[in-house]
Amino acid sequence: PYISQKPGLVGTDSLGYYYTLTALDGKDIYQAALLAKEINSVRVLYHLTLYLLRNVSQLSPYVVVELMPIITIVANALAVFWFVKIGEKSVLMASTAAAFSTFSFTTTIAMHAGMLANWLDMALGFVMFGLLLGLQKKTRLKLLFVAILTAAVVFLVHYWSGLFFLLVLGCYLLTTLLEQRNLSFKLAVAAVLVTSAVLAALLLSDLALQLFA
Repeated sequence: PYISQKPGLVGTDSLGYYYTLTALDGKDIYQAALLAKEINSVRVLYHLTLYLLRNVSQLSPYVVVELMPIITIVANALAVFWFVKIGEKSVLMASTAAAFSTFSFTTTIAMHAGMLANWLDMALGFVMFGLLLGLQKKTRLKLLFVAILTAAVVFLVHYWSGLFFLLVLGCYLLTTLLEQRNLSFKLAVAAVLVTSAVLAALLLSDLALQLFA
């Protein structure tokens, strides 16, 4: 859509991201975090991501928001490729899935509605599921830590999407309980579910702002 002659940002919610990034511009990271939480506590980490991209790239807030669909499409394709590659162990299958993710209904609706945070959260969700597949094969402490951290980030990028992914994880855990007796994997998934939810709740609370002030 951005190569067309239609002026302005594409997507219903895109202007909201632009206005928020403009409000955060020129502030230090702590002030930006406080203001982002005040404006929209559901997408705190995503707004801070835009803020960091703006400061690192020195691009205008408008251009940063304008570029995010491209970045997100690439992130989703790579995440889907990695997830399917781990699950199916087939480069062809993973490449096909990544290609479909690029031209899928998800891309169309995300672009039309400007759901940038939800869109990026989907890529992070595939990363989280890929890590859990790795844990299912072999439970390792480092991998478990990364899975927990990724799950917490999923919550902080978009809280409601995070709840949806936890629901999917819960269904997957239930299915696993019914199909196999891999106790270590069950404990790993349970740890990811509980710890990520607690971390996200703490980091989104007013207590966290007081502790890190």
